[in-house]
Amino acid sequence: ASSTSGDEEGTVVVKATYTGTARSTGTGILFVCLYRTLSTAQAIPEYGVYTPAEAAVGTEYTLTLPKVAPGDYYLLVFYDFQQHNQHDAGKADRYVLYEGQHLAAGASALSVRSGAVTTPAAVRFGDEFLLGSSGSYQ
Repeated sequence: ASSTSGDEEGTVVVKATYTGTARSTGTGILFVCLYRTLSTAQAIPEYGVYTPAEAAVGTEYTLTLPKVAPGDYYLLVFYDFQQHNQHDAGKADRYVLYEGQHLAAGASALSVRSGAVTTPAAVRFGDEFLLGSSGSYQ
C-alpha cells in the first residue's frame, strides 16, 4: 500500500515591515493572519502569528506560521495602531493584504502546499490603508 502526504501541513514564512506612524494607544504589535475567505465582517483567522512585543517602525520581522493545512489563503498583515479588542483588526489599524492590495476584491490568494515552505514577497506597508472598527477594509 502506498501512502500519500496529501494532508501534510505546510509552513508560511512572512517578512513584514511597518513603515508608517508609530502606534497611538495600541500595542504596536505586528500581526500576520491567514483567512480562507475575506469579508468585511470581523472574522477569526484560520492561522495567525504576531511579534512578541511592539514592532519597531521600519524594522523587518520574520513571522512563521507552521502546520498550515494545504489550500489557498488570503494573507492579511496589520499593525495594532489603536487599542481595542486584542488580536482583532480594526479601529484604524494599518494593514495590507497579499500583494499590496487593500480591498478584498483585488486580493490574491496565497497557495500553501503539502510539506512546502511558502515565502511570499516581503510585505512593506505604512499608513495608506486603515481597517474600520468592524474590520472592514478601507
